[in-house]
Amino acid sequence: MRNNYRQISYFTMSATENFQTSVFASKLRSFNFQPVRPEGTIFPFYRLILWGLTSLLLIGILSVLLLPRISLAAEWSFEPSIGLASSRDDNPTLTTGAHESVSAVSIYPRMKLGKTTETSAVNLDLLLSATEYSGDQVPDTDSQILTLNSHVQSTERSKWGLDSEYRRNILFESTQTTSGTGNLRDTDVGLVSQKVRRESLFAQPSWAYALTERSSLNFRYVINDVSFEKIAGTGLEDYKDHLLGVTYSYRITPRDDLNISIAHSAYRPDVSNTKSDTNQFLAGISHAYTETTQGRFMLGVGKTSEKSPTVTNDTSNYVLEAGLQQRSELSTVDGVISRDVHPSGAGRTAISNQFRINMARKISPMVNFNIRASIFRNKVLEGSDPDIDRRYYEVIPGLSWQWKPEWVFGLEYQFREQKFDANPTTAKSKAVFAGVNYSWGKQVTSR
Repeated sequence: MRNNYRQISYFTMSATENFQTSVFASKLRSFNFQPVRPEGTIFPFYRLILWGLTSLLLIGILSVLLLPRISLAAEWSFEPSIGLASSRDDNPTLTTGAHESVSAVSIYPRMKLGKTTETSAVNLDLLLSATEYSGDQVPDTDSQILTLNSHVQSTERSKWGLDSEYRRNILFESTQTTSGTGNLRDTDVGLVSQKVRRESLFAQPSWAYALTERSSLNFRYVINDVSFEKIAGTGLEDYKDHLLGVTYSYRITPRDDLNISIAHSAYRPDVSNTKSDTNQFLAGISHAYTETTQGRFMLGVGKTSEKSPTVTNDTSNYVLEAGLQQRSELSTVDGVISRDVHPSGAGRTAISNQFRINMARKISPMVNFNIRASIFRNKVLEGSDPDIDRRYYEVIPGLSWQWKPEWVFGLEYQFREQKFDANPTTAKSKAVFAGVNYSWGKQVTSR
């Protein structure tokens, strides 16, 4: 039974950013410093510090090599930072069996690079992390994540964009490096508790074209190429997920847009040969409540065809997405409720009902409050699957204190709960995280 999920939250706090993108970026990866470490052994801090400083030096050299090219733009920027966090979790693998509390220490260097002109922007975000755990119950972890967000206004009517992410991590952990609610199509967290390395490449090129002053078309293609290492006995398999969609938008009023979208997605696992194709039609409204608050609602129908060498199953279902986004000097809110057909590392697609929210509020000039929550219910489209059908809940409130412009201290509490349909027992976990982050600040040069 795959019923374990591990999260080590750590702080990615930058004194120059809004708190919402500053507090914990959750989960660190697998860096096996020692095959076995007896309980009670002192953490080898010097190796974590050396690893972090070396990584920071390497990405610093990378930024220097890129600066001659970046400096040709109207504005370029870079922002290095490094953080250290400690945690205590009473059920680190979120198991229903016997378990022990585990302490951990984490380090995570980070580098952001940016290039901006009047008609284009390119932003790179490189995040490295390493964690050491007490005892031998949980393996040490490490991860590498590179995120790219870019766009170019090629003409007055035409705009091209490319959003992508390369991620190399451990499957029982996950890291969210961007603000907002993250990738809704990624719900593989918690499928296994073993040390399985996941390598994924996500890319989303897009093209938006203004038909008139009030109407526009947006074309997008999404590819998610996922592979795993050391998957013997886990039931996991590599897969590719493709999505092609087009959205027509029409400005009804200065505050309201009508949106109509059609999409086709194709799920292709490497081993099971259970291919899945989904066609969807959605329509809805996006509304600007104020200059800082926007909402959207889309509702539609979809049909999924699952094909194996011997059987074809067609399933119809409704799909929806409702979202809210708010930005102000004192607070930020990103929330979404969705129902959609998503890919899975277990070899089949699943219908996923999700609720995600990320809220931040400045309660004083130096103190911020943040809360993140993620809830989802996954189930296969036909029949049942003991490795996919489950419910997952996670709530993480936290506080951060900006001691100085460069230094931020933080504290978080995390509650997690997971229940597989085939397992009568529910797994629960409670954890506390404390950390500090140092940022050299965003360095900007205009030319």
